Amino acid sequence: MLGTSVFRILEILHKKNDTHTISHILDLLCSSLETIHNNVDSLSIPQTQKYDIETKIGEVCDFLKEENEDIANEIKEKIPKIAEVFEDAKTPFFDRTPKNYIVPHVTESTIDISSLRSLEQSDILYFDFTSVGDLTFECDDYVSLLFHYFVTDDLREMLLEKCSIDLNLRENVVCTFVRLSRFWVRHAYYKKAHPKAYQKRYPYEDFNYYKEKMCEYTDKMLKII
Repeated sequence: MLGTSVFRILEILHKKNDTHTISHILDLLCSSLETIHNNVDSLSIPQTQKYDIETKIGEVCDFLKEENEDIANEIKEKIPKIAEVFEDAKTPFFDRTPKNYIVPHVTESTIDISSLRSLEQSDILYFDFTSVGDLTFECDDYVSLLFHYFVTDDLREMLLEKCSIDLNLRENVVCTFVRLSRFWVRHAYYKKAHPKAYQKRYPYEDFNYYKEKMCEYTDKMLKII
């Protein structure tokens, strides 16, 4: 079955400055995610586990040292407190990044804007690559879905408000920092270790976007815990 990832479709729409269709697609995905979270107790979910903060954020700190050792050390000192916050995490992480959705039977050469504007939730398929193994906070999947360079701040804030997600809450600030730092370190490592492959795999992504957002939430996290 041919198809195109929603991430790629949103990149194409971004290049066309088509914020209307981007908004429509993300609104569908946010509504779908909200339904899942509202019914999570009725889902058949594999065994879950606590998020391994020490390992995940330790990797971020190790890589960040090359750019800013002082901040890396400051974050590392906060790892026990970050882990303490995640002790209260009870929501399975569904990894709802746009890269894990596809629109079947659509290729880049056959993308039709009018058809995209009439998409419904049932037209978009989701693939779970994490097996919902880690426990996190409800905001985490919204961060995975909405913190990308083709989503404007205004659109993200509107969708978060619609889904009653407040990223200013203490646990959500910490959770957003964790997710954005993982986004950044994944791109940073790949770009350094495999520069040619990085350019091929991420030809349009704005690498600096993830770094800027991680820095923004690093500052918020360091002030709040």
